[in-house]
Amino acid sequence: MERSSLERFNDKILIKIIDNIIKDFDEINSEWSDTFENNEHVTIYESNIRALGVRPNLIDVDYISALMRLNYKNDFQIPLNRPSLALYEVNVNISERVIQTQTYEHNVYSYDSTNCFDKFRFEDQEGMISIYDGEITNTEVNDSESFDWDYLSPIKIKEF
Repeated sequence: MERSSLERFNDKILIKIIDNIIKDFDEINSEWSDTFENNEHVTIYESNIRALGVRPNLIDVDYISALMRLNYKNDFQIPLNRPSLALYEVNVNISERVIQTQTYEHNVYSYDSTNCFDKFRFEDQEGMISIYDGEITNTEVNDSESFDWDYLSPIKIKEF
């Protein structure tokens, strides 16, 4: 679990950094609330965090952004409301077309290896068994095309 090193700074120092972040976003005519929208936005946060003598990680960017969201409505007045670190589950549904080769393992009773194969094919063709009832022992993706990503809402698992 990685915590932000910014948690240790007092409110006055954090407000100064917040003011600088807001000014930097105003200069590029962009919203500070779009923290992870693009690399330029993340860089603004990181350069201001670096001014504190901290080597920024994304968890630090996340912390200062959450701190700003929590205190925006009260104009960043002291005492600041501090965000709590939490663990979230994030699910992504990916729609894709896949061309793959799968190996299904089957156990077949027979008195002869030649008959075993022929018996198995016959049972499959007659609908007595399905090749898909076997255990998948190998999957090799030959080609794929992802065409849609649906990010589902995060679910808080645990707060620290």
